Amino acid sequence: MVVGPDGGAAAFNLDSLHLAILQAFVRTDTPESYLAEDVALAVEYALRNNPRRNPVFTRAEVNNAVVRVLEETGLIDAARYYRKRNVRAVMSLSGDPAAVAGLLANHLSDAEENTNFAALARRVCDALGKLDIAAASPALCIELARCCLAAPQADGLALPPTGKPHGEYLGIKELAAALPEDAAALCRSGVLQFQPVSRRVFPSLRAVFKLTGFASSAEFAPPITEMMIAERLYQLRNIFEGAFAALRDLYRGTDGGAENPPGYLFIPDLEEFAVNWLAWSWPEAKNSCMELIAPLESEAYTLRAE
Repeated sequence: MVVGPDGGAAAFNLDSLHLAILQAFVRTDTPESYLAEDVALAVEYALRNNPRRNPVFTRAEVNNAVVRVLEETGLIDAARYYRKRNVRAVMSLSGDPAAVAGLLANHLSDAEENTNFAALARRVCDALGKLDIAAASPALCIELARCCLAAPQADGLALPPTGKPHGEYLGIKELAAALPEDAAALCRSGVLQFQPVSRRVFPSLRAVFKLTGFASSAEFAPPITEMMIAERLYQLRNIFEGAFAALRDLYRGTDGGAENPPGYLFIPDLEEFAVNWLAWSWPEAKNSCMELIAPLESEAYTLRAE
């Protein structure tokens, strides 16, 4: 969950962050725009693996994390543009601990017993200072206080290790040569495609799996039923797990950096598959489709479907 400057909370949206970062690349004529997705995934990885008991983050934390990744990987112009457009926030309540303590006592006293509001207000003001917010809305102060209460030891958003500013890639040919034969066959048919692995921003293993292409190659005739494809999906998961394991071994054998890079499996055509192969209506069938592809979920990678 991400708290905005007005105190409103919303679920983290990877696509929106990716677009905002991509805009910084485009507006500054930074040629490495293909790295925008790496930056967004690095920030998302930090959010997912943060030790806070209550996984709530401010928008400023997320934006500052983006700037840090861009700066650490040498993308200075993009970092400067992103910071100018997204990082600074000016709102209505000054960071006076006494005023903040009074606000928190009025709004949290019923829910939080035996709370030292003066100490809590100092933590909130310290957090505002670290986030470079000179003034904040009452709602934001309250949300920050709740975050402090829920995660007293949280020191900020810890980003995953980044690569070298001029790091290389593991290219398609290197990846293909390391794949087990069953995964390599899917790649040759165009059903499965692994993306080059960046050693510059956020080393990760990413694959795109096309459900519609798989259904065609399996010689199904639409409309198909869930029972017709369920067993095939379990078999595919075993193939995918073997592929990601092999590529992790390949990566660890190179001068990459991360010991165990995370994996992602993207399914970009779930809607098309639902409509054309299952004869289901969309978006009504989205939840049912997610249940259908549940056999593909694995600890070896994060499954993303659109």
